[in-house]
Amino acid sequence: MNITIRISFAIIMILSACAWGASSQINPHIGYVYPAGGRQGSCFSVTVGGQYLKDVQGIQFSRQGIRGELIEYIRPLNRKQLSELRLRLREISKKRMGLKNRKPPASENIVRVKLPDHPLLRNLEEKNQEELEKIRGIFFNPKKQENRQLEETVQFKITIDPDAEPGDMEIRLVTRNKLSNSLRFQVGTLKELYETEPNDLKDETAAPQELPFLLNGQIMPGDVDRFRFRAKKGRQIVLEVQARKLMPYLADAVPGWFQPVLALYNDKGEEIAYADDYYIDPDPKLFFEIPQDGSYELEIRDAVYRGREDFVYRICVKTQSQFAGKKTTTDFNENEPNDLLKKAPKITLPHIIRGVISHPEDRDIFTFNGKQEEEIVAEIHARRMNSPLDSLLRLTDDSGKIIEWNDDFPVKNTGLITHHADSCIRVRLPRNGLYSVQVTDAQKHGDENYIYKLYVGPPRPGFSLYMTPSSVSIAPGRSIPITVYAIRKHGFTGEIRLALDQPSAGFQLNGGLIPEGCDSIRITLTAPPMGSEKPVTLQMSGMALIAGKERKESVVASEDMMQAFLYRHLVPSENFHVMFTRTGRSGLPIKLEGKSVLIPEGGSAMVRMRIPPRAQFRKISLKLNEPPDGVSLKDVDFSPGLLCFRLLADSNAPKAGFSNNLIIEAFMERTQSLPKAIPGKKTNAKPENNKDKSQEKKKSEKDVKQNKHFSIGFLPAIPFKVVEP
Repeated sequence: MNITIRISFAIIMILSACAWGASSQINPHIGYVYPAGGRQGSCFSVTVGGQYLKDVQGIQFSRQGIRGELIEYIRPLNRKQLSELRLRLREISKKRMGLKNRKPPASENIVRVKLPDHPLLRNLEEKNQEELEKIRGIFFNPKKQENRQLEETVQFKITIDPDAEPGDMEIRLVTRNKLSNSLRFQVGTLKELYETEPNDLKDETAAPQELPFLLNGQIMPGDVDRFRFRAKKGRQIVLEVQARKLMPYLADAVPGWFQPVLALYNDKGEEIAYADDYYIDPDPKLFFEIPQDGSYELEIRDAVYRGREDFVYRICVKTQSQFAGKKTTTDFNENEPNDLLKKAPKITLPHIIRGVISHPEDRDIFTFNGKQEEEIVAEIHARRMNSPLDSLLRLTDDSGKIIEWNDDFPVKNTGLITHHADSCIRVRLPRNGLYSVQVTDAQKHGDENYIYKLYVGPPRPGFSLYMTPSSVSIAPGRSIPITVYAIRKHGFTGEIRLALDQPSAGFQLNGGLIPEGCDSIRITLTAPPMGSEKPVTLQMSGMALIAGKERKESVVASEDMMQAFLYRHLVPSENFHVMFTRTGRSGLPIKLEGKSVLIPEGGSAMVRMRIPPRAQFRKISLKLNEPPDGVSLKDVDFSPGLLCFRLLADSNAPKAGFSNNLIIEAFMERTQSLPKAIPGKKTNAKPENNKDKSQEKKKSEKDVKQNKHFSIGFLPAIPFKVVEP
């Protein structure tokens, strides 16, 4: 089967000799930012830790009224430099104690190196003993594990305008042509304080602070941070920790986030309050009434004494009147008592109930008339409303027989929810009659915070959409892959058409159709031929036909984050950003014409692409990027004005009816020169005769050059479908 796809002259921009490749890009990555916020009208420095930060030039904020100026990039110390630092610290300590340094034996062969220009190591000889101990703790903590994702740092001077809007925002690091992932940053209204190490022991000399204030700190391995404040008798105070809110998931730690523990002590050192979470939120909140005037000390640590640079926290300490309140408020239309069938209210379908499981033994029952073969959905929203309710739903008939029940209904991991405790029942009723829906808490808990929203009625098919990554780097006229996930609801299986919202700044989507029943698809975004200096914000939507009506949903840009070595979550970002890797005219964007490539089951399809007649692509190769099992690409051939290749679907490929997109990456072979031998360096083996010398010379010449494949970009996504032979 032959399929011809015509491509404009700009194909040369994909298969050019310029060795640029989106797949081989290494974008800067943020692992933490400290402090993770500041006060309106303030100016302060922050440290951003991560990986691939050498070329960072600036910092981008998702809101107005805040800006950052790069101070410096701090390179991590290598092993030789660490050894030198250890030796220097030892020499300084001995000198101050009046001891002479022992001359090392010749066998030790110590090679001294120069220490780098690191902020902590400047004027090392002039630092006091406490400062030297702090340096030892940072560089030589035996409990600290190496983590390359956190070893590089950049420092910025941050300025927040007095009228900057308070609240959460996102930051990204910016290089000349790349954007990093996003992390949360906050603008506050309270006085900001910062921990000063060492602060792991009770300090009677520290002056207590007056309320309210916001405390910033980091927990290192085995670290316990303490801080003193003053409060008056009878004051209702709240200590609110933000830790997981700042850094949602840790890829290489269990349970996958910093788990803070908060304690409060009186001036006698007695523990008077304690909190390790707040309902389902791992970030604790502690509510307490001050028993008498005096000084108090708060303590924060990790639950199992872990710690490292990305264990960043912010603690808000203020009076109850300054806090939004402990209770969650909502408008209820549930009428108590309704915990017995004879007292249960009768509802007309469809119906939405807003209720609360107000005590551990509470259960809410609602009845309705149903018809045989009528399809009914009963669905709880609780965890998705930040309620601690772990719902349990039961559907019974008029005799009390359970028709269907559900505890947890799994959905795609999105946001901060790791326990999908919301229940959902979808069932066809067996007969005409009276039915009841019962709501309880599976853990036998309950209070005024255990709110829920219950829908009972016919299915409401729908979908929500997420995309990753939340930012990409792309050259003008080029294409780059992105992934879109569809979260389908109440049995909806239809196809979803993706499109960029207007204005789209000249960008185009390729392969923007999520096939029927498909939950995710990789598409490509093609940039316009002219780039811009600043990042571009794009919005995407998905449209589907449901019950004869078109439904439109926005696509939520997200960060794909790993939790505890295994689990992955889509954490929503505020916007989708595109950074141009270079600016200037790069030709027309690529345009595909034609429908899906039809690949026979167990067979192949030939694909033809028009290219510039005079283009020379002898060293270009094509490779499928993350294809489905059993689908392969072969027989790539370049001829004047034409690029041909064959797509095959073997016995392991999806069966007839399967459709998706194929992403093809182009590579170019380049000869790379290796470093020459160091003059004067002797080798162990010596050629014994002229023949050996000749072979040695040929081997040397061969080793000097090495062929290497470089990615030079992606073709626009090619829709395909497996069909009957």
